Amino acid sequence: MSKLAKLQEQANNKLKKIIKIDEIEYGFHPNLEEITLGEYADIETYMKNGLEDNLTKLMAVLYRPITEKDGKNYSIEAYGLSDSRMRAEKFNKMKAENVNSSLVFFWTFVKELSIILPQYLMEQSKVILNKIQGKNLQKSGDGSE
Repeated sequence: MSKLAKLQEQANNKLKKIIKIDEIEYGFHPNLEEITLGEYADIETYMKNGLEDNLTKLMAVLYRPITEKDGKNYSIEAYGLSDSRMRAEKFNKMKAENVNSSLVFFWTFVKELSIILPQYLMEQSKVILNKIQGKNLQKSGDGSE
């Protein structure tokens, strides 16, 4: 186990945005802020139903064939559930390091979010509280001469 842990530490866990399987280039979703409702629903379903059993399906949602490429920028094929199911079979050939880098990406994202989110929510609640208090002062006449 310690040898595996050392190998894991040495592995390059940086997200592999472009991978190749059977001579086809697949790109990681280039803008997760623009993820569709269908993509989100499928990702959530696969995670709820067990990541271990649905890993290739999850990767098939996140990685899709590249339709255009210009240097580091690329566009991917639009999402379709039937295409995703067919792609999931091919993704059994996906290298473990690529799967790992995707999982580490999300793990890091969630870890950072869990640190930042409470602070952000506290700041937002203070802003809302100040607005509410300001409206109450105006209605009650408190502070007016």
